[in-house]
Amino acid sequence: MEDINIPVETEEVTPDTEVETTVEETAEVAEDTTPATETEETTETTEVTEPITVPIRFNHESKHLTIDEAATYAQKGMAAEPVMSKLRYLSAIFDTPINQVVDSLLTSNEEKRKNELLEKVNGDEELANKLFEAEKTKHQKAVDDMVAAEKQTEEQEKASINEKLANDFLELQKEMPEISSVDKIPKAVMKESIDKNLSLLDSYLRYQHRENKNIKAATETQKAAEKSTTGSAKSAENDGTSPEIEAMLQGLWG
Repeated sequence: MEDINIPVETEEVTPDTEVETTVEETAEVAEDTTPATETEETTETTEVTEPITVPIRFNHESKHLTIDEAATYAQKGMAAEPVMSKLRYLSAIFDTPINQVVDSLLTSNEEKRKNELLEKVNGDEELANKLFEAEKTKHQKAVDDMVAAEKQTEEQEKASINEKLANDFLELQKEMPEISSVDKIPKAVMKESIDKNLSLLDSYLRYQHRENKNIKAATETQKAAEKSTTGSAKSAENDGTSPEIEAMLQGLWG
C-alpha cells in the first residue's frame, strides 16, 4: 500500500499497563477487626476469601477481572471511544485496517520531521538523525510520564475504593453480624455498591428487599395454583354424578 501523506502531528501510543487489583485487601482489613465469635467444636478451619471477579472475553480469550480491574478498563474504554471512532472513520476513508492507518500516519509524520531537520542542518544527515533521535527520546519520556501519572491516579482511586469497602464492611457487619467475611456478601451487592457508589449496607438491604419480593411473589403464585386445583376438585365432588351415570346420560342424549 502506498504511504498516505497526511501532515498530522501524532502522539506515540503505548499500550496501557496492566493493573492488578483485588478486594482481598478489603477482606484482610475487615477480618482483622472482626471479633472471633464462631468456633468449631472439633477442628479449626481457615476460610480463604477469593476475590470477586467479572468474566470477560477479549481477543478470543476468556479472562476473569476483579471488580476494580473491570471498572478501570471500562473507564479507559469510554475515554478511548471518541478516538477510536475517529480512527474507524479514517479506516473507512482509506479502506485500510486501523493499525495500518496509525502506522502510516506515524511514518508520514516522522519522514516529514526528518526532512525538516535535514533542511535546517543544511543536508547533514548524521546530525539530522541525531536531532531526530533526541526528539523521539523526549517525546517517549513525555509519554512515559503521562502513563506514570495515569497509573498513580488509578492507584489512588483503587486505594480509595478499597478503603471505602473496608469501612462499609465494618458498618454492614454491625447490622448483620452473621456476615463474618467479605465472601459472604453476594456478588450483586458488591457490584451495585461500586457501580452506584452506595454503601454496602444500603446495597445489601436493597438486595434483601428484592429477594423478599421475589419470594413473596413465588409464594402467592403457588398458593393461587393450589387454590385453583382445590376448587376444581371440590366442583367435581359436588357435582353428584358418578362416571356410570355420566356414561348413561351421554348414551341417552348423545
